[in-house]
Amino acid sequence: LSWLQYVTIFSWVKLAVTLFKYSPQVYMNFRTKSTEAVSIYQFLMDLTGGALSLVQMGVIAYNFDDWKTFIGDFTKFGLATLSILYDCIFIVQHYILYRREPREPLLPPPDHGERDPMIRSASPEIY
Repeated sequence: LSWLQYVTIFSWVKLAVTLFKYSPQVYMNFRTKSTEAVSIYQFLMDLTGGALSLVQMGVIAYNFDDWKTFIGDFTKFGLATLSILYDCIFIVQHYILYRREPREPLLPPPDHGERDPMIRSASPEIY
């Protein structure tokens, strides 16, 4: 096998892994009716990356006036569209389907009013 064939095989493996890595989380969000266990920011960044990957492919295809190259690297195109698809599912789950009210903070907010100092001075005129 040539190095190009190895790269092609690994790109298809990456596409398959991406398919299988997102599916369990979508299912768990559905079962628990919650997205509390995951950070939405990773999916927002992944969505940005997938969109920019498609933009890059579009710019290259436009510059060379060869639109076959846009889907010519199917694994890159497939990875970007698959990521965008799953990211949209997660965003809909987080912001629409399983939206939660914000919780109260675990610690009460600090009281900036009257309070006792941690260290008391020996001289009484400070109080």
